[in-house]
Amino acid sequence: MRATDFWKVYSALITLLLFLFFLLHMKQRTYILDINEALSSSEEDGRYKRRLFGNDEALIFVGGIPRSGTTLIRAMLDAHKDIRCGGETHIIPAFLSFMGSWWDQKWTALNGVTTEVLNDASSAFIMEVIAKHGKLAPRLCNKDPYTALQLPALHRMFPNAKYILMLRDGRAIVHSLIDRQVPVMGWNVSDPQVIYERRANYERISTFHVYYERLVQRPEIEMRRVLAFVDVPFSEDVLHHHEQIGKEVDLNSYESFIS
Repeated sequence: MRATDFWKVYSALITLLLFLFFLLHMKQRTYILDINEALSSSEEDGRYKRRLFGNDEALIFVGGIPRSGTTLIRAMLDAHKDIRCGGETHIIPAFLSFMGSWWDQKWTALNGVTTEVLNDASSAFIMEVIAKHGKLAPRLCNKDPYTALQLPALHRMFPNAKYILMLRDGRAIVHSLIDRQVPVMGWNVSDPQVIYERRANYERISTFHVYYERLVQRPEIEMRRVLAFVDVPFSEDVLHHHEQIGKEVDLNSYESFIS
């Protein structure tokens, strides 16, 4: 075995052991908000308290190719008083990509490490990242564009989650990528079989498609559709997300409204 291969296997084993330890330590410790346990408090963020919860919460995931409008819809969702949709974590898609090698290579039965164990450990880790990535809200949302590449894995871990896929004219995306000098990695557009399988995954998991052009031209109609999909009442706040910048909506400094 070459030295590089040895260190790859070694680092993978260490990572797996760390997440198994995380599962044992954090079992039943993942924090989520209980909407039914509202607190009467004068503090703005004190309306809800945390309770122990599992991975059956109806999270909201927003994905799509970079520059397709994922940040626009994230800001609009985040303006809703019942939704917290924080900035990109970058950790979640990287983690899913790494763990994909374990699922794909079917090493999960090694020494009793089953797929169920990996799913539990992975979902606990992701849930902890999302829950502690921002302010409290009844519904938690994650926007990491590259999670769209790992939709089957996410669905295994969070079967009750809502998945939103942003779509935009490919010419506009390419122009924006070149204009902003944004690197894009991991999207296979040359293998028809890969493209077909990914499309089939989106349909099988009931991914909700949102077109950037329609969202810009008729925001109220589109946001009513989006909020109905995620089972949240419509609020005019989502149409005035620009007014919330620096207030409730927390935009990362590098995020723009059409990323």
